[in-house]
Amino acid sequence: FFGFDGLSFSSNFRDTSYLHERVAADIFREAGLPDGLLQVLMGDGETGAHLVDSAIDKIAFTGSVRTGRLIAEACGRRLVPCTLELGGKNPFIVFPDADLGRAVEMAVAGMNFAWAGQSCGSTSRLLLHESVHDEFVERYAARLRALQLGDPLDPASEMGPVNSRRQHERVLGFFASARDEGARLVTGGRR
Repeated sequence: FFGFDGLSFSSNFRDTSYLHERVAADIFREAGLPDGLLQVLMGDGETGAHLVDSAIDKIAFTGSVRTGRLIAEACGRRLVPCTLELGGKNPFIVFPDADLGRAVEMAVAGMNFAWAGQSCGSTSRLLLHESVHDEFVERYAARLRALQLGDPLDPASEMGPVNSRRQHERVLGFFASARDEGARLVTGGRR
């Protein structure tokens, strides 16, 4: 969630993902961004609602369709421009002529396993041509099984933990829903 009021910039992030926002703000400050130009606010939907209803000149939001509708309605009432990226269903497409080794690595990178998939820009689904499907899935599953799990501050780690028990339960729910809809689990998906 980002808001712009003239020459300053405010960002509101989930109250469970403080560290990387704080690090980003420190990097901007160290790079010479003037004090007060970037404001990082931590909070829940109520915090974001206060930002939307404040004297901000533009809103940019990435997240759920439900929250996006609320933001669009509030911005519409105030005639404040907004940019919304909603739903998080970014596909990764693999065509028959793809270099499958490179495609597997790009798919892993695109799904942001470094952030345990908790990034609004993460790829969330694979669209595979039938001629490469089986080989890609086999290679992809092998690569996922080889991910180095650990402390996210350790450079050797490729994937850290999910950031809260609530998010962990939500992720496990996605696996259960996928199985209920006929998906075949090829790796992971359990505690």
